[in-house]
Amino acid sequence: MSVFIDQQPSTPGEWQTGYADLTQVKQIPGTSAEDISEVGNEETYRDIYLDGTPILQHPRGSCEIYADVLAFTTPEVTVEAKADTTIEIRTRVITASEPLHLNFSAAAAQSSAMEIYASILDQPIDVSVEGAQRTRLDIGAESKNVGAVIGFQNSKLTVSPLEQYGGDRSAVYQAHLDTQLRIALALFWARPAIALSICGHVARSTSGLDSGHALSNAQAVSLGQQLAGRRLAGKNAHYAPTLNFKNYRDTMEEQLDAAETFEAQYQLFQNAASGVDDHKKAWATMLANAKDQRVARASVQAQALDKYRDASATVGICTEQLDADEDEMEAAHESFRQGLEQWKNAQVFKAALGIFGAIFGFATGMADFATLGDVVQGVLDIEGAIQDVADIEDPQNGVPEDGQIISSGTMSPLWKCVKALGEIYPNMAALVEAAEQIVEIGDGDDVGLPSFGDVTGSQGSDADANLIVSIAAWDDWELQADEQMRWAVEEEDITGAGEYRLALRKHAVHGRALSQAQAEAIKQGQQYVQATLELHQLDKDIKNLQDLLDQYDGEEAEYVAAQAKFYDRYLRLQTTLAIQLQNIVDAYRFYTLEESKVTVDSQKSVGDFQENLATLQTEMDNLNGQFGQDPQPFKKTQYSDELASNFPATVIAGLRDSEKGNTATFTLKPVPNPTTTPGASNFAYPFVRGSHYRLEGMQLTLDTVKPYPAAITHGRALVSLLIETSGSYSDIYKDPEGETDKALTFVTQAQRKRYSYYVDAEGKFLEEVDQAIFPSTDHAEPPPFTAWKITFETAGDFDVSGLNLVEMTWGGRFLAYPDDRPMYSSLNCFTAAISPPLQELPQDQSPERVIPGLGMLVDILLQGLDIGREELRGA
Repeated sequence: MSVFIDQQPSTPGEWQTGYADLTQVKQIPGTSAEDISEVGNEETYRDIYLDGTPILQHPRGSCEIYADVLAFTTPEVTVEAKADTTIEIRTRVITASEPLHLNFSAAAAQSSAMEIYASILDQPIDVSVEGAQRTRLDIGAESKNVGAVIGFQNSKLTVSPLEQYGGDRSAVYQAHLDTQLRIALALFWARPAIALSICGHVARSTSGLDSGHALSNAQAVSLGQQLAGRRLAGKNAHYAPTLNFKNYRDTMEEQLDAAETFEAQYQLFQNAASGVDDHKKAWATMLANAKDQRVARASVQAQALDKYRDASATVGICTEQLDADEDEMEAAHESFRQGLEQWKNAQVFKAALGIFGAIFGFATGMADFATLGDVVQGVLDIEGAIQDVADIEDPQNGVPEDGQIISSGTMSPLWKCVKALGEIYPNMAALVEAAEQIVEIGDGDDVGLPSFGDVTGSQGSDADANLIVSIAAWDDWELQADEQMRWAVEEEDITGAGEYRLALRKHAVHGRALSQAQAEAIKQGQQYVQATLELHQLDKDIKNLQDLLDQYDGEEAEYVAAQAKFYDRYLRLQTTLAIQLQNIVDAYRFYTLEESKVTVDSQKSVGDFQENLATLQTEMDNLNGQFGQDPQPFKKTQYSDELASNFPATVIAGLRDSEKGNTATFTLKPVPNPTTTPGASNFAYPFVRGSHYRLEGMQLTLDTVKPYPAAITHGRALVSLLIETSGSYSDIYKDPEGETDKALTFVTQAQRKRYSYYVDAEGKFLEEVDQAIFPSTDHAEPPPFTAWKITFETAGDFDVSGLNLVEMTWGGRFLAYPDDRPMYSSLNCFTAAISPPLQELPQDQSPERVIPGLGMLVDILLQGLDIGREELRGA
């Protein structure tokens, strides 16, 4: 399922038909209100989409407008206001088909004021007095200003920018915020760009200690950062479920049974024509159901917290890996720099030195920033490197075309992505920590949570989801940096270039893994915050709904209030089902490495969700049928000197080094069409010639480690090895729309297993103690493509000076690529599915008479085997 393919509308007509008239939006109750007082000469308007032209043409003495989208259908609006008129506008979008001119009358210009807040302007806005003193308003998505005050005194116009929202604790503004958040949640899956824009606007408009809307702010930030996290992660990065497909399917089936009852009563209650008794009966049933929902909501909350903790732990592991890369990269760079100085190609020496220096500055700066090392210096290094490359790109500098491959156009987007993650992740962690302390939600919109004005880390561009750069920018950087170094290694043969190329590859692999883990932690952490707020809101709503039911006797006000609260319950019930459906879709993707045809959207009926569940099960059955057989077991043996990059040396050095905890790390990464032999560039070896590799575990034995005499008991000593993964995994899938395979990335719970065995006094293997290879029944098994960490826990009992090799044994299951299976395997698979078996057919009955069309298929298979039918029958 792809995300963020939608664009926001940009004209009044588009906002009307492509937003306000959407079914998901129109079914939200209580979205509009109008209060006009002839006596007090006051008017207040609240709506999702509002035409502001007739209102501003003749405003009353006090005019307040609250709209998510405020439209103007003419290019010029003459504001015929009287003296001392005050107009306040709070809106997310001001839309018009062409530049807008607000032309105030001379009477209004005597002593009036307009205060206007907006996050998006589809067209520029000018204000004037009778066409004179024309001034352009500096507000909107690209401005640091959130609004402006247009003042008039004695026919003189002044415009004062506003960098913060003014406080508004009125009931009408709270109702406006509630409506916006309901829309954002309703459009979360179907129209994520609009939902993100709403969240960014609400977050910005409710931030600050004095806003009085900390709860709305937390809800907006939580929902918005889930959307931002999805965008940052990109379409090929996902959460990998810890449980198998069946577990999630069974859970959803139970939830659907309970949801059917609530939906039926909700639809009855929404029918205003139903009598009071019917309303009360439906009310009571839904109230009881809402109490039952609390268990499901608490389960969603706990599940989200577990996912966040898994992803957060992965962030920590990936941070350590990226930090550990830095020393190696600095040493490799120094060797390469010396090689550059010895290089005799004076024509491009200066430019090349600048390019490779910029690559180093960019890479080390990214590591400093992402790992929270020297952040300030990291930012300076990154931005300096981007500028250096931009300067080199200037054709006036005379750089030969083959001298530069890396571009500032590749570096800049990656910096935007990493910077955004660096802005969001710490704030999210603080919000999760605060959410864990919440006991209950009181009356009003205040709650003990920190407030934030920035949802996407873009400092003001929240309104446009397309400005968010995904972590796929790491792939562009890796490819260009590697190609740049290939030029230095293969075409120019510069000393030290090969080692530096390997160091950069590791940096890119680990950097991408960290970014992905951060993006996933943001999504899961904010889902936990959202679930926590909803759980406490449910408790509050149950009490309020019970109080309203006790008082209800057909009164309109009580009915409308209950209608809005039950809509919230229904929307959150749909959201719970959508989250569970997302878990199943994720499990399907992880198992099959294919995308389901099912799209996740909370705005579905229970019947729709039931149909989706059936579709997923059918897709799973169909795919299993296509495989034709169960995944086959494998047991592979690999040696440390067959690892990619410089891991053969660093693994041995790490396990020997007591100062570094006798710890070694290495990374496996899937690559399209890998070779079947090990090498420095083959990060996939030995997992080649197949797909869907799933590990039951990995075990290691250390060559030539002898126990010290004091460690020997009964003629044996214990070798104990802790084997861990980062929690960030990759796998290859066949892209149905492309010519090449592509990589999917997943974040899930890190694996942690202990493998131990006894050795004799000479260090020879005796027997296993703790096994690390075993099948899983309820949990999903991970692919091998991840960062591995090995700790020699009992290294202090051994002389490790002779350690030169590590033997790794991998166990699990996989699917061999069809072109790698012998033809007889295909035939055996085919005949195994036939009933009765071919060999049991009567002599006068051919296979094609049993199964129509089989004859042709058998002929094709037999031609490949170069045997005839009679030989087959005889066999």
